[in-house]
Amino acid sequence: MRLVVKKIAPVWLDRVLAEAKHWEIRRADDWTWRPGDWLVLAGWDDAWLPHAALVRVQEALSGVPGLRIGYRLLVISPPVARLALPPGALRHDDASARYHWRLAAEAAMGWGGRWDQTNAPRPEPEARP
Repeated sequence: MRLVVKKIAPVWLDRVLAEAKHWEIRRADDWTWRPGDWLVLAGWDDAWLPHAALVRVQEALSGVPGLRIGYRLLVISPPVARLALPPGALRHDDASARYHWRLAAEAAMGWGGRWDQTNAPRPEPEARP
């Protein structure tokens, strides 16, 4: 399993959807889709992507030629907990993706390509006097 991270902000959502049809041909390198690969859209600078926006992305990418049956779309946004993936499971998308790799690793361990509202950010606990 490989995992690719694309960082987006809510204001870029329409551009992301417009580019989705080209994602089977990688712009950054010669990487191409393989069965079992994960595509991760991660929020930019901790920007939270509304649930409605995530649904739009999932619907738009469901028909992308490079995402055939058996490919899993995973849409996440920080913050999420940290877990580890096996060595070599992560793939560069750009030089600043390392932070999002860590976030994506936890998500890829159990979401199954579905948005799970229980993984939404939780408020910080109130400080006790």
